[in-house]
Amino acid sequence: MKKWSGRFKKKLSKSFIKYTMSITVDKRLALIDIICNIAHCNMLGKIGILNKKEKHKIVGILKRIFKKIKNKEIKWRKELEDIHLNIEKQVIKKNKKLGLKLRTARSRNDLSTTELRIWVKNKIRKIFRKLKALVEIIIKLSSKSKKIIMPSLTHFQIAQPIILSHYWLCYKNMFYRDIVRFKNSYKLADYMSLGSGAVSGTSFKIDRIYLSKKLRFRKISSNSIDGVSDRDYVIDFCFSCSMCMLHISRLCEEIVIFSSKLIDFISIDERYCSGSSMMPQKKNPDIFEVMRSKAGIVISGLISIIVIMKGLPLSYNKDYQEDKQICFNTADNLVKSVEILSKVIEKIKFKKNKLKRASEKDFSAATDLAEYLTKKGIPYMKSHKIVSRIVSKFIKKGNFREINKRDLKKVTSNKYVIQFIRNYNTYNIINKKTSIGGTSIRQIKKEIKRSKKELKKLTI
Repeated sequence: MKKWSGRFKKKLSKSFIKYTMSITVDKRLALIDIICNIAHCNMLGKIGILNKKEKHKIVGILKRIFKKIKNKEIKWRKELEDIHLNIEKQVIKKNKKLGLKLRTARSRNDLSTTELRIWVKNKIRKIFRKLKALVEIIIKLSSKSKKIIMPSLTHFQIAQPIILSHYWLCYKNMFYRDIVRFKNSYKLADYMSLGSGAVSGTSFKIDRIYLSKKLRFRKISSNSIDGVSDRDYVIDFCFSCSMCMLHISRLCEEIVIFSSKLIDFISIDERYCSGSSMMPQKKNPDIFEVMRSKAGIVISGLISIIVIMKGLPLSYNKDYQEDKQICFNTADNLVKSVEILSKVIEKIKFKKNKLKRASEKDFSAATDLAEYLTKKGIPYMKSHKIVSRIVSKFIKKGNFREINKRDLKKVTSNKYVIQFIRNYNTYNIINKKTSIGGTSIRQIKKEIKRSKKELKKLTI
């Protein structure tokens, strides 16, 4: 069978068909293919290539095929290679004369990328909604956590005490940036390629502005070579998905660590954990481990599409066929991960007492003591040395409160040190962090309020 033209005399090799066909993947674009073909036929009718009767007939056929696809009544033929030839064959089957006119003034090259652009845009809208819902949940968790003290960590060592709300707002910022990234990815996908032809445009006086309005594109590709060969929007979409999965993975990693009995800061809802086939006592945070691994799969998709594109000459190459599978897998993994994460984080219980005790270990108030001394007129470098000497001497104590006054005086006679140690409490230390972005309750309340307003304004 010769699918393209009379150029070939020999029958196609079965192994060639099997290896190069993409219908098992791009059948997901079937409904979009119909929509693009309907818009194209309406345009051909508008410019007089199809008469009114022909246009109505072919559009009617396409609409009936659309219904059949929705009802799963069409069996896709692998020997027809891809979704475009399969649907074209369906039209020819209904009306050969009209079906043969379907390709006029277009190529599979410009049709394929236009359909993928529409798919990416639709998927971004879905991801956009789900990420906004996730951020709303995180903001709610932050609002409920203003009285819970926890340790912050640097180098995975206890650093300074913070409020749990502040921790959640950090992840709010990450996912908010993801939403902004997807908004930008949407703009890059929002260029219509249809009308670029195979590579150089077409001599038919087509109306691309009409097409772009029908297919809801805000912009039209301005160069036919770029129109069929540009996959920057795919790479950018995969990058946005990868960054989002990276953020999900970081949160999952911390939840896995925090739920370990070695640390025991949190408890995960049993509905999202598994046991062990051998060890009766086990409660494993499987859902977070799976999400963590999905991040690797999504990021590998980004690397794959970059490697595919890195050495391709202009313009269209069959290599582009692989972009769809990467796009579909990447988006599927991300959407499922965002959905499940939104459910499970609401059910996590934080162990307040353990978090507070941990936040006071390992001289977590040391920086605050150094800052206190600086406010009393001692240069910070000198304050740092004084506090370092105290910590070094009493390292086994782990907390300033455990040091008695007599032993302290052997290391320093500074009255402000003694004053600080006698009077400080963790909650007051936290609430002194009033700089913009700090962990004080005052700043947290402001940030929650600002975040809600910002999120409402964010639209595609």
